[in-house]
Amino acid sequence: MRHWLALILALGICAEPLVSRAEDEAPSAFQYVLPAIGPGVAVGLAVGYLYTRPTWEGSDWATLAIGAGIGALAGMAGGLVLGVIDAGDDPSDKVHVGAYVLKDIGLGLGVGLIAGGLVGVIVWIADGEPKDVLAGLAYGAIFGAGTGLILGIIEGVMRKKSERKSIMTGWSFNLGFTPGPRSIPMPAPSLLARF
Repeated sequence: MRHWLALILALGICAEPLVSRAEDEAPSAFQYVLPAIGPGVAVGLAVGYLYTRPTWEGSDWATLAIGAGIGALAGMAGGLVLGVIDAGDDPSDKVHVGAYVLKDIGLGLGVGLIAGGLVGVIVWIADGEPKDVLAGLAYGAIFGAGTGLILGIIEGVMRKKSERKSIMTGWSFNLGFTPGPRSIPMPAPSLLARF
């Protein structure tokens, strides 16, 4: 088994220089796959721990490993979806919704871990159960990442709309033509304002 892993790793290292960069520097659909693995693993571990929490035994590490693996795969799939969404945008756009979603998931996860850990410590001090700290961290990770996902979508969409609005608003001077006497085109200047 180790030989196959070494062969796959060697092929991956050798094949990397063969991948060419795009000339136009357009966003890639795979740009968010690797950064999305971390939050996926954290949420997967949290769900695995909460699944085994009432009756934790020494053999329950497998549930944590399965949760982490499923979380990593879900993070990779979510990152690929965000990358596809951003790759479909106009390359001249400055606002990419997927970048805001991924950023806010990470920030929400961090804030959720801190808040959940603090609540777990408070409950541990009041109740005397050290496992409450881990449960608080797990709940904080899940709710923080979920809140970051929702807020990231809202923030990305709102910033995208404000960018489009700022492009389309303002004053513009146009020069058109209108039919004049004997159907001769006459220049017709116009002033256009959009707000």
